[in-house]
Amino acid sequence: MRNVLKGFGQVVSASHIHSRLLRESANTSSLKKGRETHAHIIKTGFRPDIIVWNHLINMYAKCSDVVSACQVFDRIFQRNVVSWTALITGYAQNGYQDESLRLFGQMHRAGMKANEFALASVIGSCATLADLEQGEQLQAHTMKYGFAYNLFVGTALVDMYAKCACVEDACQAFYQMPERNLVLWNTVISGCARKGHQQETLGLFCKMQLTDVKPDQFTFASSLIACAGSPSLNQGKQIHLCIIKSGFESDVFVGSTLIDMYGKCGVIEDAWKVFDKMPERSAVSWNSMISGFVQNSCLNEAATLFRKMPMRDTISWNVIIAGFAQHGHYEGALELFRQMPEPDAVTWNAIITGYAQNGHGDMALKCFSQMHQEGIKHDQFSFTSVLQSCASIGAFEQGTSIHGHIIKSGFQSDVFVASALVDMYAKCGSVENAQRMFAKMEKRNVISWNAMIGGYAQNGYGKEALELFEEMLLFRLQPDDITFVGVLSACSHRGLVAKGLHYFGCMSRDHGITPSVEHFSCVVDLLGRAGQLDEAENFLKEMPLEFRAAGWHALLGACRAHRNVELGKQAAEHILDLEPHDDATYVLLSNLYAAEGRWNDVDNLRRMMKEKRVKKQPGCSWIQVKKMVHTFFVGE
Repeated sequence: MRNVLKGFGQVVSASHIHSRLLRESANTSSLKKGRETHAHIIKTGFRPDIIVWNHLINMYAKCSDVVSACQVFDRIFQRNVVSWTALITGYAQNGYQDESLRLFGQMHRAGMKANEFALASVIGSCATLADLEQGEQLQAHTMKYGFAYNLFVGTALVDMYAKCACVEDACQAFYQMPERNLVLWNTVISGCARKGHQQETLGLFCKMQLTDVKPDQFTFASSLIACAGSPSLNQGKQIHLCIIKSGFESDVFVGSTLIDMYGKCGVIEDAWKVFDKMPERSAVSWNSMISGFVQNSCLNEAATLFRKMPMRDTISWNVIIAGFAQHGHYEGALELFRQMPEPDAVTWNAIITGYAQNGHGDMALKCFSQMHQEGIKHDQFSFTSVLQSCASIGAFEQGTSIHGHIIKSGFQSDVFVASALVDMYAKCGSVENAQRMFAKMEKRNVISWNAMIGGYAQNGYGKEALELFEEMLLFRLQPDDITFVGVLSACSHRGLVAKGLHYFGCMSRDHGITPSVEHFSCVVDLLGRAGQLDEAENFLKEMPLEFRAAGWHALLGACRAHRNVELGKQAAEHILDLEPHDDATYVLLSNLYAAEGRWNDVDNLRRMMKEKRVKKQPGCSWIQVKKMVHTFFVGE
């Protein structure tokens, strides 16, 4: 009997030693040591119990050797819940989300009751895959297994709903939890912030202040992300005070987020104060400050700080190059581009985007071609920017060629690339191709709808534009300010004054969109085209002062169309009071005088332009020869 007990004691001791060694290997991610322990088990002929088997699965999974973990799992004759959970979690943590969900289903069919760790892992897989339907099914499992109010599972549910863009459901799952710890608070706050729900983020942060849970650096960082915009500057400053009181001001992560927030709010002086006071700075801190300078058009300061940066990374180079390119400083951008050790796709895209956004479509196309010759693979951002360039200069053949390249590269299903294709075809006058591309899109966002609605409007298909807008509303998609520019433009071209005024009114009333200068100008154009010049003038006088120059431009164009010289003259005077060197105004008024045969007034206007040194911008044309775009100016 004593010999039996002695033998039993030796088995327990070996099991304990093997388990401890495997646990240590898992915790340190030491695959080599873990394999040595496994080899020793096999060599000595030791028969592992279920505890050792489970430690083996866990060790391989934690060391990212999922294949070996699966092989061990398959050798276990009688698995328990820990065995299933170890492999399910291993799959989820190593990027095999589909396999983790498949194994969970197999576990359920085997009649094994899941624990909170298995449930949290598969819910996390749904979050990564943005699989809302399966995530909702798993929430039902949490109730069935009695884990509905488990903190670990509840946190995973909140994260899943937030990543699936269901912020309301995420908040509901959060409020249902009877106990809330710091991790849960951070999950819901960061989830709302990531999806751009500023009010919810800041509201949750305020509610957290009323509890016993103290915020940490992650809480502050997420809350500051929600303040990154001028309307939320005051809230950002209040959070800054909380950071100081909580002792996190010297934290590098929090400091970098503060710099980013102040930069995006346009308060670059406060961003600099935070940066200047930081006892320790990371690459993120430097990049945030450089980015802040760039966003606020302080290019000299950005360049000076970039030169002082102790260790420049790829992000630093890309931020400064993109800043120079987007502000039209191409020589500086190209000089930095040449100095950069290894330009990547992001760097090339910055140059292409800079050319595209500043009206140099031909240069963007040349840069796109050169990028291909250098062996740098184009990505969705390259294609989106170069298609914007094709649209701006009407390079239909070049755009069609790039479409073929997109298909070969596998980016046609990307919603942003597909939307850019719709926009390019529409702006090149090929409405049929734009329609075909729009119809093929598996997924559409507001940009896709805007491209097609705007395309219809620009090409005189006002009826189709308005029908598509109504269809968009039936899909319960929220229109944005750009949508209404297309809608109002369509009403203007169709002469639908009453309908246009109705849409203008419902912008703020039904959709919470504050009309911008483009919307006000569209309404002036709408009334002007319909010959209602007095109504257009009265509407214009009620516009915000900063929008009136654009409104007078629209009215001047309408006066020319309806040959109303006196009102046109008044409109031009108003424009020149606001923008004395606007050459387009002189040209429009001159054309209006010429149409009425008032040649003395034409001569007087030209004399005035000469005295004020106002020069008419030369006309520009593009032609394609052998797939190359060439630019020509008047006089060449």
